[in-house]
Amino acid sequence: MTVTFLDDEAIADIAYKVRAGSLNLLFKEAAEVLFNLQTDIDLLSDDLVFEIDIQAKSAERLLHELLDEIIYLKDAELFFPKSISIDITEKEGIWYASGEFKGCTFDIEKHIQGNDIKSITWHDFSLTKIGEEWDSYILIDI
Repeated sequence: MTVTFLDDEAIADIAYKVRAGSLNLLFKEAAEVLFNLQTDIDLLSDDLVFEIDIQAKSAERLLHELLDEIIYLKDAELFFPKSISIDITEKEGIWYASGEFKGCTFDIEKHIQGNDIKSITWHDFSLTKIGEEWDSYILIDI
């Protein structure tokens, strides 16, 4: 599994690629990049749990929805994930993500504020299978 940040992609955005041998690993790594861009996750506790239960018509859309959920939890609940467990499945053309985020409520007195991620853009967003590996391109609006 590899993550590559693309420094020259955009001025007010952050772009990265994730490549992994399975969708479970790719989704986990893509989510953990967002966690680490928002704060120092080593300072977070894992007192709170949010269940993951997402479905979509494609694996690509499912990845986008998962990353959007991380942003939503930050904005609506001040919840910052520290870890993720996730299982990706497909049945009859519908893709499912189930699992959980563990983390805590962000506290400016205890935690470091990193990038304020606004959204995951659809510009060049991709998830493709290349041989035995999965490859993604993700562009974040900050």
